[in-house]
Amino acid sequence: MYPSKRNKIIKASLIIIGVVLILVSIFSDRLGLSSGAGIGYGQIFILVLGLTLLLIAFLSRKFLSVYKAIAIMLLNTLVILAALEFGALLIIKFTGVERFQQETVREQGQRASIEETGVMFPSQQFHPFVGWRSEPVSIPEMKIDSIGVRYTYGNPDSSEGEEVFMFGGSAMWGWMVPDSCTIPSYFQSILNGLNENEITVRNYAQNGFVSTQDMMELILKLQSGNIPETVVFYNGLNDILSAYENGRAGLLIGNRSISSRIEGRVEDPSARTPLLQVIDGTNTFLLVSHLFFRDTEWAPEETTVLVPANPCFDDPDFDISALSDEICNDYLGNYRIVEALSEEFGFDFYFFVQPVLPMSDKVLSNSELISIGMEDENLIELIDITYGKIAEQVSEYPQMRMNMSVFSGVEETVFTDICHLNANGNRIIAEYIASEIY
Repeated sequence: MYPSKRNKIIKASLIIIGVVLILVSIFSDRLGLSSGAGIGYGQIFILVLGLTLLLIAFLSRKFLSVYKAIAIMLLNTLVILAALEFGALLIIKFTGVERFQQETVREQGQRASIEETGVMFPSQQFHPFVGWRSEPVSIPEMKIDSIGVRYTYGNPDSSEGEEVFMFGGSAMWGWMVPDSCTIPSYFQSILNGLNENEITVRNYAQNGFVSTQDMMELILKLQSGNIPETVVFYNGLNDILSAYENGRAGLLIGNRSISSRIEGRVEDPSARTPLLQVIDGTNTFLLVSHLFFRDTEWAPEETTVLVPANPCFDDPDFDISALSDEICNDYLGNYRIVEALSEEFGFDFYFFVQPVLPMSDKVLSNSELISIGMEDENLIELIDITYGKIAEQVSEYPQMRMNMSVFSGVEETVFTDICHLNANGNRIIAEYIASEIY
């Protein structure tokens, strides 16, 4: 075979192989060859290999000289980057911003919140059967123990005597208020003044819990032999928020992202690629971010809604009333399960359907009006229908309380958003619960 013909065959082969490798790199997600969304290291390697083969094919004898030039440029670039990285490390070490290097964006936002208000929104850690609990926290205004239970201000020194277990979501837990201003802490203070016998209130609420998780928390306590005298549930809205987010009842808030992690899928299109994660972890990037973007980039963004709407609500034929029926069935079903447990284990229980801003008959302040305006009308409609159906059946459940007039006559702001309350609102709820039980 003549050399010229052989060279043409080799050149054509290199071009074909190079193009194939580039196409495989670009379309690996659709071909099922990628382990996740975004561009991974394997895809980058295949892409570079394909481009290299094309360069060899088109440059031929000039490739070696071009390769040397590129290699020298890359080497010089790496030397410069290494020098910058080392210099950034020295600056971080000797200027007292080493703490910044170790903080995630979330941790930086939490630190800013602590500095401003003295409280924070804790991270969460996995816990069997219930999904998650809060991570331990110990700051002046907030303490969470090693099993994720928030401190109740005013607990008796003695562990003997009656215990009251309080369950719910973030509203019961105490969203962005100090330990002393949560519903359980105000309730503890009321009981300390009403009863001669010592009664200890336990705050077993968790951020984002739906009523099924509340029930599972109770079961775990009973299973361990920890039997209370009284159990209080303060919930309702999170069941609606979960259905609003997932398009059906009976799931967790954040169910999609949780299932995606377990199944190895990446649902978040904004998730950072491995290359960006490497860049984010460099001292140079951290130092530049600290110097130029610490007042903007790292500031926690304000969320206008608690959970995003499921796309099903965009369908004009979607049956929102049927979804409401599913929510009611789950919520009232959990009531019946707790009722059976109370008979078996001998404790009293109460279900308090939490007041929410759209259903409250209070005179709304300007900030409360703004909060309602920030929510999607589909969510408001789902709340209205579901709370209406619960109200129609509440007489059939003797231990259930539903009072949307608890803030009637209160003119000052108590709602900080559609469901969370400030310290004054929590105090009013604690007084209401105490009046219904004692």
